Amino acid sequence: MNREVFRMKHGQYRHGVLLLIFGCVGVLQASRVSKEFRKSVPFRPEGNVAVKNVNGMISVEPWDRDSVEVYAEIEVKAGSHREAEAFMEKVEILVDHQDDRLSVETDYPKVRGGDGFWDWVFGGKKPQVKVDFWVKVPAKTDLRLKSVNGRVQVRDVEGRANLGTTNGGIGAEGVRGAVDAHTVNGGIRVELTTFNPDEEMSFSTTNGAIEITLPWDVQADLKASTVNGRISTDFPVEVSGGFIGKKLRGRINGGGGLIDLHTVNGSIRIYEE
Repeated sequence: MNREVFRMKHGQYRHGVLLLIFGCVGVLQASRVSKEFRKSVPFRPEGNVAVKNVNGMISVEPWDRDSVEVYAEIEVKAGSHREAEAFMEKVEILVDHQDDRLSVETDYPKVRGGDGFWDWVFGGKKPQVKVDFWVKVPAKTDLRLKSVNGRVQVRDVEGRANLGTTNGGIGAEGVRGAVDAHTVNGGIRVELTTFNPDEEMSFSTTNGAIEITLPWDVQADLKASTVNGRISTDFPVEVSGGFIGKKLRGRINGGGGLIDLHTVNGSIRIYEE
């Protein structure tokens, strides 16, 4: 056999192996199953609601009832439909209610198996779970919302809101109260309709911009810093110690509660309502 023939057959062999592998992948590509969860719990206004998530978003809105409604869409992706359904049966949404406190989180079953190449080819990859939460609460409610991979958002709620995620943005619209918002990979956008000068708020991210809208009569001490970005504000600021392009410290309308904003890769913009 001459070299040209050998190369041709060797090339055909490799081509055949690749076709086999990707053919298996095509046959055994991940299956998805989904289901819904809904539960309502009696709950008085001015209580504390906490939602903890891993993969998926959290969205909270008010309604005119003395109760909390938790609605979730759960999706499981696995190597086969049977495996996805079996795993789905073990995923639970836990709702714990004690007096004026309510907590919601997802209970994930433990999984076994490797993450090697051949496990992936032949459907051995661990199942993946995504849970998106939509929660309705009394208008006056303190919130503590935490996710890892997913956006966190709140609208028109009165109370203190502690919002956090790692990979995702944070949004708070029409909030009446104090907000703390922290993420790593994502932007922060907050609109406050009222601000108590006795409160303190902090906003931080690593990769993303921070935009906050404050009422025209806000009284606050301001501290803002960025590394790769700009700082701009609609308010006249009585600057303390000078304004260096990447750092700003001063008072708005005579000063009051501290508003602390920090990002690394992104700009900071402060708007007047």
